[in-house]
Amino acid sequence: MALEGYAARALDPRLQHQAHRHADVEGALHGFAWTGHDDFAENPDGEKNLYNTRQPADDVANCLGPWSAILENAGGYTPEAAKAAALQVLPDILRYDRTKPATYPNGRILTDDVYSMRFAWLTHGKVPPSGLKPHDDLLAQFPYLGPPNP
Repeated sequence: MALEGYAARALDPRLQHQAHRHADVEGALHGFAWTGHDDFAENPDGEKNLYNTRQPADDVANCLGPWSAILENAGGYTPEAAKAAALQVLPDILRYDRTKPATYPNGRILTDDVYSMRFAWLTHGKVPPSGLKPHDDLLAQFPYLGPPNP
């Protein structure tokens, strides 16, 4: 998804983006994924479908405890650090502050290796970025993606 807008005209330099993906199931639209931080939709309690029926405004109440526990166990965070790390992505809304450089987690740019950044976050830096390099054929204007690879 690429978003372009007239953010420069907004009074507040901070923007927030969150989308709900839907699918047609037997003629009816059903929500199946909230996408602020796409890879965050996999819940530690294994209740992805339940998570996707809830609203992002309830994410802190519903997810802070389980995600803090995951960060303590998987990443070796202290309880206080785990809570602070979880609050970086809760609620599941992608934030962008135009007064700061645009790179994940302050928005996303096409060359951000978000999954490597997320694994480093999840493991408290024990799994460093992979060194994966972005495409070098991106266009300067929408649709940004270069020609398909043969």
